[in-house]
Amino acid sequence: MSEWDWDTEGNEYVDRLLRKILPELLRKVESALQEVFQYARYFISFNDLTRFVIVALEKHVRLSENTKELIFEELKKIYEKTQQDMELPIKPELTIQDLRTIEYAKNLHDFYCGKFFQGDKQLRLDVVKWMSKYYLEEGNPIGRGQKGIKEFLDKFGDYLKQRTENKARQIIDTSVNHLRNSARLRAIQKAKVRQYRWDAVGDRLTCPYCRSMDGRIFDTGEAIRTLELIETDPSALPQVKPFLTTMPLEKLKATPSSRLPSKMPPAHPFCRCRIVAYLEEIEEPYPILVERVHPSTPESEPLFAQLESELKALSPREIAEKIKAHLGSDWRRKSEGGYERWKNEKEMKKSRFWRHFRKHAKALIVNTPEEYERLTYEIIKNPDKVFIQRTLDPKTDKYETDYIFVKGRKIVVSSDDFLGIKTCRLLDETYNSIEERFQNDAKKRAIATIRLL
Repeated sequence: MSEWDWDTEGNEYVDRLLRKILPELLRKVESALQEVFQYARYFISFNDLTRFVIVALEKHVRLSENTKELIFEELKKIYEKTQQDMELPIKPELTIQDLRTIEYAKNLHDFYCGKFFQGDKQLRLDVVKWMSKYYLEEGNPIGRGQKGIKEFLDKFGDYLKQRTENKARQIIDTSVNHLRNSARLRAIQKAKVRQYRWDAVGDRLTCPYCRSMDGRIFDTGEAIRTLELIETDPSALPQVKPFLTTMPLEKLKATPSSRLPSKMPPAHPFCRCRIVAYLEEIEEPYPILVERVHPSTPESEPLFAQLESELKALSPREIAEKIKAHLGSDWRRKSEGGYERWKNEKEMKKSRFWRHFRKHAKALIVNTPEEYERLTYEIIKNPDKVFIQRTLDPKTDKYETDYIFVKGRKIVVSSDDFLGIKTCRLLDETYNSIEERFQNDAKKRAIATIRLL
């Protein structure tokens, strides 16, 4: 076998070739790369910028993971050296000096600052400029316990009807998050990135509206046009609603991203969502199916219609992002919105997690709670099949929506309503497949199941 024989993917050849030519190649293009990295501020992070470079390379040559890591490390060295050589450090997230963004925030006075500082346009502008300087340029944090609240109240508190820390924090956190996302949108546009993704925090405090938006992908140009419409014509605000919570949740779920009135967080006061640059992959991460698992019944047809309407509003990639969001699901989350806190083993043994562990550990061949929790995550991360299932609870007359992850005969059920794990277990021995189980369930109750993967 010669030195340059390919393996099955050609990766070995590429690895060896790159290791030989990459050092000399990088030395020759370093000056050009330094010029590119001066524009890194237009990307959300250095990782996004590097991923953009690698995606561009993969359009022409297949790269192994080792090769990607090598390129990443070499680019990082040049990036760090460029930062040191520049008079001003690169700020990947923000350099807010965008007067149009400030003007946009001022025009949103009915929902943001102006709701609390009425009657004086200059005052509203001063408030926004102060927030821009203190929180964005100087990088001071928002959120609970922030030091800026005292200074904010000292400067502007006399104009507030409710001079409280909670009200000041609501104004600051909502307004600053809006400014950040406006700036990110401008930055993504300047970087010529065509799409961005709505990114929710996904913890126990994340509301149903933001959960519904998480993973949705938007066209940068279309969002900029919406932004400019409001900037140039404030009368457009009633039609372009800044808060998505002004829409009924069911309508929001069934509305395609391109038709949503607001294309950027915040979706409500205290909203923590952000937008991030979205770089297209060469291939879809999942072969999305969207197919019914069992025939509909008169009881299940309305549920099927709801699910199919919501899924139709999403692109295959957005559905894939919805699936991946369940990697953040947690055993500790509860449907009532509460959160179990296990300070010690004694408290854990009173939990629902412990009951499921004791019941299913032997069949799953796991010995410790840590192994059980890790198995849950691994099944969600690398499933053979994924289903979305909606059930009508006859006791409460409410809908429940779950994502069901299957690997072999192992099953994890994760609530899509609150990102909480419901169970991790083996398929009952009486069934040959999970589909057979779904068929049987559909005979007993109003339930709709659609396979996604």
